[in-house]
Amino acid sequence: MSKQLEEEEGVPKNSIHMEATSANTVQNALNVLKMVGAGCQKLHLVTSDFHMPRCAYVYEAVLKSQNREDITLVRHPVSEGCPTESKLGDELLDGAVGARLLRVNDMTKLERLQFERYLLANEEDYLKKDSPKGVTVEPLPKARLTAAQKEVDDMIEEEQERKQSGAPRPSFGFILSAVFVGQNFLHLLTTKCT
Repeated sequence: MSKQLEEEEGVPKNSIHMEATSANTVQNALNVLKMVGAGCQKLHLVTSDFHMPRCAYVYEAVLKSQNREDITLVRHPVSEGCPTESKLGDELLDGAVGARLLRVNDMTKLERLQFERYLLANEEDYLKKDSPKGVTVEPLPKARLTAAQKEVDDMIEEEQERKQSGAPRPSFGFILSAVFVGQNFLHLLTTKCT
């Protein structure tokens, strides 16, 4: 992605920065805010379409907790190419969340959406668990969480309909980590779907 920005969009190489130290979306949002500094007015979130509702919710919660609600979030959901057939065994489909996380790239799009729905249903716990020590990220109002959950539910319904109709899905490879371009920041979570 950074090479594409440099070659196709004319973005200078020294304006592209990677954020690759975070272990989760909360940490990524906090790290991005440190990278962009006080002058940033707009963040471009670029991530998988199935992750976008929760990613935006988390970023909004982090921005609010860090008194940076002046930053505008611009969403750029990317259709990805998760496996068309599940590579998870039944024990993982019914198993613990930790076991699922280890195999997240083996999930079909429908499985990923269902997993995102599960994570959103427990988002208040994840905001606490995923925040670094000494940082508090409070949940957003219930209406905002409900809106994110509805987005995921709508995508689940669309994916189920697509699957039933037999329509093909596009297939892509990697989405990088994170790229900073001048005063705009592109949030790219590492996602490998083959």
